[in-house]
Amino acid sequence: MKATLPILLSLAATAATAHAQTGIADAGTDWTPVIDVVGIVIIIGIIVFVLDQAADSRKRAAMAHRYDEFDRFVSDILAKGRLNPIHTPVLLDGSEKAYYSQPSNLSEVQDTTKYRSGFAGLRLARGIYVGGSRGESIRVQEWQQIDEGTLVCTGGRIIFDGRLTNRSVFLEKILSVKQISDTEIEISEDGRQHNMILSSPNPPILCAIIHALRDPAFDWKEAAAAVNEWRASHRAS
Repeated sequence: MKATLPILLSLAATAATAHAQTGIADAGTDWTPVIDVVGIVIIIGIIVFVLDQAADSRKRAAMAHRYDEFDRFVSDILAKGRLNPIHTPVLLDGSEKAYYSQPSNLSEVQDTTKYRSGFAGLRLARGIYVGGSRGESIRVQEWQQIDEGTLVCTGGRIIFDGRLTNRSVFLEKILSVKQISDTEIEISEDGRQHNMILSSPNPPILCAIIHALRDPAFDWKEAAAAVNEWRASHRAS
């Protein structure tokens, strides 16, 4: 998208050059059409460029907000010395307490069927064929959002309470948890073939909470330093 304006300007210049070359022999060439086209192309290019810059600015602002929120969250944890339980609409077991509860989308790898076409006829001559097409169905695996609901982290497990399906992962079964986008984390579970992708308003906070619940010796200061170092490197780039 960032190269859109230069590309459109180049196309406009090419069109103008081509028009000029075709009209060299004609001293009475009317330049009005090409001027109109070039003007329209330039205006479109400017609009696209401005919209692209605005979208990029909004994305950077949202990212800055998430990491500022993470800094405040860590500062609060360090001041209190612990994670505090919070309310969740999900019903928990006995004395189980929630430490994170936010709306979330669940995505998993799903088997899907796609159709691949192919020609099964006979070529008699150039451009002349007899017969028809033959296709086949192939099975592929793709990431798909399968439900939306509420994601809850407790002292013993991660719960996804969806409208259509539920997931419950015990903390000791988690092999890895990592942020994979501005709004998503990926969780790998022991004994489960495919990973899960869960959305979050603030993935750094969610990842830190999961790590802290799994490891009582989790160092919040070290986590904050790592996140801020990552943030600084991406701000510089």
